[in-house]
Amino acid sequence: MPTQKVVRWSAVVWLGIVASRIVDAHALENVELFLALAVLVVVPLCVRLLSTPRRDASHVFWYRAVVYAQPFCAVLALASFFIAQGTTALAFALPWFVLTLVVAAFGLWRFLPRGARPAEELLPDAGALYLPVGGFWLAASRAGAEPLGFEGIIVTLTAVHFHYTVFILPVLLGLTGRALVRGYTFRLFGFAAYGVVFSPGLIGLGIAFSPFVELVGVTVLAVSVVTAALLGLRRVVPMLNRPADALVGFSYLSVVAVVALGFAYASRSYGFTYAAEAERGLLDIPTMVVTHGILASLGFGVVGATGWWLASRGGSAKARVPPPGLPFSNLRARWSVGRGSFEREGLSDEKGATGMIDDLAAYNRESRGGDRGFEADAVHPNVRDFYENTDAYEMIVVPEWERGFRLPARLYGFVASRFENVNPATTEARICGEVTGVDDSADGRDDVRAWTRWDASTGEGVLVCAYSSHVHDGVRYSTVTFPLPLSNFAGVLRFENTDGDGLLLTTYDCDGKDNNEGGDDAHGDGGLYLVTPAVPVRLPLDERLRVHASGDAPQESDEHDADVVVRHEMYLFGRRFVTLNYYAEKV
Repeated sequence: MPTQKVVRWSAVVWLGIVASRIVDAHALENVELFLALAVLVVVPLCVRLLSTPRRDASHVFWYRAVVYAQPFCAVLALASFFIAQGTTALAFALPWFVLTLVVAAFGLWRFLPRGARPAEELLPDAGALYLPVGGFWLAASRAGAEPLGFEGIIVTLTAVHFHYTVFILPVLLGLTGRALVRGYTFRLFGFAAYGVVFSPGLIGLGIAFSPFVELVGVTVLAVSVVTAALLGLRRVVPMLNRPADALVGFSYLSVVAVVALGFAYASRSYGFTYAAEAERGLLDIPTMVVTHGILASLGFGVVGATGWWLASRGGSAKARVPPPGLPFSNLRARWSVGRGSFEREGLSDEKGATGMIDDLAAYNRESRGGDRGFEADAVHPNVRDFYENTDAYEMIVVPEWERGFRLPARLYGFVASRFENVNPATTEARICGEVTGVDDSADGRDDVRAWTRWDASTGEGVLVCAYSSHVHDGVRYSTVTFPLPLSNFAGVLRFENTDGDGLLLTTYDCDGKDNNEGGDDAHGDGGLYLVTPAVPVRLPLDERLRVHASGDAPQESDEHDADVVVRHEMYLFGRRFVTLNYYAEKV
């Protein structure tokens, strides 16, 4: 893609505009020069740093659209600065606003399948989502509009702010997080990252309603940015190759100076410091435009983005999270699912499948790093048989809903019973099931089989799902798909050995690590997703299934006869809200 060459020529154009001020009294003012620099050079550089190819090395439409359309939109936006404010200038600026919306769509595409973690990836996604606000203020500036009662240079300064502070800053600080070594310093960076993400909203509320709220937002932003920059100076710069280390280090120093000036201006402007009138005059708008603007646009924006571009070529800014493109199922439901749905929809085939998997040994993996690996031969024969010959088992489920979730569970159950899927029990029930083959071409995955479960007393579908697997980074994941109306609910889980001869099936990437080594550093495909036709959405849900032979189960099996006991724990935002105890008996 032509990003690098375009950025070089754009930089030449901007330098030409700067040089023209020597001979042309009507050349762009300082504020407009800084905004033009963002549009021509820094924003496209940051978009280049956000390149997120899928697993097949292709790029999503939104990214390709930004890369190819940016030069044309930037030229039109630049031309708008040379046209008197009004309808014509607005028409030239609007394509840039549309481009910022496409950048936001790209950020949303990155964010939804991954969720709010890790912090270093949330930062650039948030910046991309904020960028249209900058595009709006740029268009308002060229139209001569007065949003929220602001006028003149304040409107243009707001456009500059939303390009540099809420897009370029989060992107470059996100790259800092990618390069940080995990540990105490990274946890500290996480707090700073969330401060950078949420403070612009607080500042916006303050601008609209309260100077004090604005000052609080500025304070949060200032502390967060300085914390991240100091961590970068201490932990990241020494790891980078030359000249990237010098450029990135200088950008950190520049942004600390920017924050200091911005905080001083905000506090003095609203009278929260006891400064004399003459002292306040030292930080008037023209002075801030020159000092704050040069440091932010050139010192941090251009120098920082260039440094990280050089560092990225050496792999220092590589994302730790798996690339997008997880192989989800194509299965959808028209409305009701329930017993026999695969046959009714013509999706079944004659695979001869009898279990959720054919051979548990397919999930074997060697230990490496902090990962203890998985060994199927260490699993109790009853547990292994349950997974390989699931069709031979019937189950009793005994739910344990946590306080505060029982009423919502009943309300949700009423809805789920209408389409007869993903309908967890609210009372003890006997569950019958059947395993059938599924047409791989219709599903879109390999070796797919369905396990349909229904309430033995009512015949109502409870859990209807299709099983497959995929391998990423040496780990085979079990991918379970529950068809829903116009979408599907998918679980991606990894097998782990337990201390005894049971097994753990989990969405948590840190499970199976020695001493939970890595914590947030463990990034895999595990998770629960709502798969829509447009994009998969990582839900704030997780689950663990602890599976043991009946005699080895840590919980009592009460009066229920069972060969295998499954303790299925589900979590919302990390808090357990239900435990479903399954007692499976081979019949």
